[in-house]
Amino acid sequence: MGAAVEPARFGADGGDGTLSITTNRECSWSASSTDSWVQLGAQSSGQGNATVTFRVSTNGDPSQRRGAITIGEQQVPISQDAAACVFTVPSRDTVSSDGERRSLNVTANGPGCSWTARSETEWLTIVQGGQGSGNGQVVYEAPPTKGPPRSGELTIAGQRVVVVQGGGCSMTIAPTSQTMSADGGTGAISLTTDAGCPWSAQSEAAWISITSAPSGTGAATVAFRVGASDGPARTGALRIGEQVFTLRQNSGCRFSINPDSSSVLHTGGSGTVAVTTVAGCEWTATSSASWITITNAGSRNGNGTVQFAVAATTGPARSGTLTVAGRTFTVSQSSGCTFGISPASQNVPYFGGSGSVAVATGAGCPWTAASSIPWVRITAGQSGTGPGPVAFTVDETPSSLPRSGSVNIAGQTFTIGQDGAPCAFVLSPPAAAVAAIGGSGTFEVNTKEACTWNATSNDPWLRVTAGASGAGDATVTFGADVNLGPARTGTIVVGGRPFTVSQAAVGTITGR
Repeated sequence: MGAAVEPARFGADGGDGTLSITTNRECSWSASSTDSWVQLGAQSSGQGNATVTFRVSTNGDPSQRRGAITIGEQQVPISQDAAACVFTVPSRDTVSSDGERRSLNVTANGPGCSWTARSETEWLTIVQGGQGSGNGQVVYEAPPTKGPPRSGELTIAGQRVVVVQGGGCSMTIAPTSQTMSADGGTGAISLTTDAGCPWSAQSEAAWISITSAPSGTGAATVAFRVGASDGPARTGALRIGEQVFTLRQNSGCRFSINPDSSSVLHTGGSGTVAVTTVAGCEWTATSSASWITITNAGSRNGNGTVQFAVAATTGPARSGTLTVAGRTFTVSQSSGCTFGISPASQNVPYFGGSGSVAVATGAGCPWTAASSIPWVRITAGQSGTGPGPVAFTVDETPSSLPRSGSVNIAGQTFTIGQDGAPCAFVLSPPAAAVAAIGGSGTFEVNTKEACTWNATSNDPWLRVTAGASGAGDATVTFGADVNLGPARTGTIVVGGRPFTVSQAAVGTITGR
C-alpha cells in the first residue's frame, strides 16, 4: 500500500489537501489524523485505490508544527509554518508635569516573539524592559518640566507610542474673589507664575472690563473696572490663564411699598400691598405672625402686588408685620375676646363647701372674678389671662330656708344656690311616766323657727291633747287613759323624734 499527501507543507493560514492511496483492489484501509488541526473529509476508510480530502486549520502560534495522517501501518507527515508575531502596546500615554516613572504592558501572541523598546525623544528614558520576548513590560521615566505641554515618542515592539506631558507653568492669583458695592469701582489682581510662562486675561461679563495687561508672560498685575448697577446682585468672572477671579456686586435695587399699614376687625379680612421697583429686581414677602398669611405666590421680580389674609381672633387686640421687599408693613387687629363660664350655676349643701368655675376665652384675654354676697368668697382666680379656673367657698347657712346669690366671673353671672339647714328637733324631756289611773303631761319641742312639725301618737291609749302641730319651739300636751292591764309604753313622734310615755300596771304604786 502506498500513500502521499498534496501539499505536504501548509502556510500559517492552513488550507485543503488530498491524500492519495494506492493498493490492491481487494485491500481494505482506514485513515486517521494524529492531530486536531488536521481534519479528514467525509471518506476516511475504503477498499482499493482512493483519494481522501483533508483540511489544515489556521496556526495562530508563531511556532512551526508537524503532524501526520495514519494509513494502516504507514504515517504520512504534514507540516505547517509558524504564524507571524503580533504585538499589542498602548499607542498613547500621559505623564504629569511633576515627572514620573510609568510602565507599559507588551502583549505578544507567543512566548517566542522577541521585541525591543527604545526612546525616540531626549527627555524620555527607558529604565527597564529594553528588550524581551512574549508578554512583558517596559518602564520609562519622564523628568519634571517647567515649560508648556510637550510630547515625545517611544518605539516598542516596532510600534510608535506617543507620550504627552502636561505643562509645568504654575500660576496663582491673589485675591481670587472680591465683592463690590452697587456703585462699582476698580480693582487689581496679582498674577504669580514662572518667567516665560505665557498667559492672557479675559472678562466673562460685559460689566467687567480689563483696563491693563490683557496678556503677557511671567508675573504681572491685571487691572479691571466694574460698572455701577441699579439692578439685582450679580456675579461675574475674569479668567487669567487657568485661574478664575470671581467678582460679586451687591444689589442696586431700591424698593417702596404702598400702603405701609392696615387695620382689620377681629373677624379677620384681607388686603394688598403694592411694591414699586425696577425690572429684574427680585424681592420676597414674609409674614412674622402666624395669623397673617400671604395668599399669592409666584415670581417676585420688578413691580408687583402682595395679597394677604388676616385670620379671625378670639383674643385681645394684636399687631403683626409683613416684610415686603425689605420694608415693614404693619397689620393691627381689634380685640375679639369673648368669655364663657362652665358651669353657669351650682347648688351647695347647707353646711357650705367649695367649688370651681372654668373660664373659657382666647389666649391673652384678661378677666376678673368678684363676689357681691358676703357668704361666698373667691379663693383663687380673682383675675387671669386666657382660659383658667376660679375657686370659691360658701359658708354654712344659719337658716333652714334656701338662699341664692351671684358672682361676676369674666363679665358672666355665676349663680350659687344653697339649701336651707335641715330641721333638727329636741324633745325636753324626752320621756315621762304616768300612773295606772291615767293622767296628763307636757314636753317642749325645740327646733328652728321655720321648721314645721306634727305630734302624732303611735298608741290609742296615748293622746295629744294640745299642740298637735306647729313651727319652731312649742309645748305639746298629752293624756293617758286608765291602764287595766300590765305596764305599758307608748310614744308620741314629733319631727321624727320619739317622746316615750311609760304607764304602770294596775295596783302599782308609782309615787308617794
